[in-house]
Formats: sequence, C-alpha cells, structure tokens
Amino acid sequence: MGGLRGAIESEVLRYYLAILAYMDTLKIPIEQRFEKRMNQWYDLTARYRRQLFDMEKEEYLTHKRQNQESQLILRFFY
Repeated sequence: MGGLRGAIESEVLRYYLAILAYMDTLKIPIEQRFEKRMNQWYDLTARYRRQLFDMEKEEYLTHKRQNQESQLILRFFY
C-alpha cells in the first residue's frame, strides 16, 4: 500500500514493534538493554521487510550506536 495510508501503517507498525522490543528487554540488565533492543527491533522489522526495509542490519546498528553516543554526549553537557 502506498500514499499517506501506507506511510501511516508503516509508522504504526514500527512503533508497535519498538514497544514490543522495549517491553521484552525490561528484564535484561540495564547496561545491555540498548544493544539488545536495537537488535530485537531490527529482527522484528525483518519479518515485514517488504513494508519496512530501510537499510541493512550492520548499517542500522552503526547508525543507532552513533546516535546513542551523540545523545549521551549532549546529556553530559546539559
């Protein structure tokens, strides 16, 4: 499905899968959660590759790690 409806469906599915990954990793030690959540979210989206594919897993993980590092640096300064 394309257009606005397709875009909305894709975003809703991404958020739903993010919530699943978040909830499933609450029992994991806090220092391991970020990495586990990223991997789990990507693996969940792989089930819907046709609708949700953006980038390969290693590219996605690298991007997210860099983003997390930037957020931690900003948090330190503010």
